[in-house]
Amino acid sequence: MAHKGLRLEGKLSKREAECLSWIANGKTSSEVSQILGISPRTVNFHVNNSMEKLDAMNRTHLIALFVKSYLIGAIEESARHDTCKSCPLHLGDIVLGEEVINIICNCICGPK
Repeated sequence: MAHKGLRLEGKLSKREAECLSWIANGKTSSEVSQILGISPRTVNFHVNNSMEKLDAMNRTHLIALFVKSYLIGAIEESARHDTCKSCPLHLGDIVLGEEVINIICNCICGPK
C-alpha cells in the first residue's frame, strides 16, 4: 500500500508505515511479524509509536488516519485530479469505482 503521495511521509518511519500497511490490509500483529521477519512485540512497538505521532485514540483510529492520508495523497498525485473526473485511484490491486472517487473528490475539492 506504500504510495509516494502519502501525506504522512516524514512523520512515520519506513517500518512504521510497513506495519500499518499490512494492518490496514487486515493482518494481525502476529501475521505482520511473520511477513516482516520481526517479533509481534516489535510490530506493536511500531504501531504504538505511530499512534503517538498521529495522535490516534486507538488502533482503529490510527488505521483510519493512515488510509485517509493514503487516499488523499493518491488523489493529489493523479494526473487527472485537476478535472476531478474519475481519478485513477488504486488501493493495492483494488480499483475504486467512479462513484467512490467522486465522493472522495467532493470531500477534498468540494462539489463539481
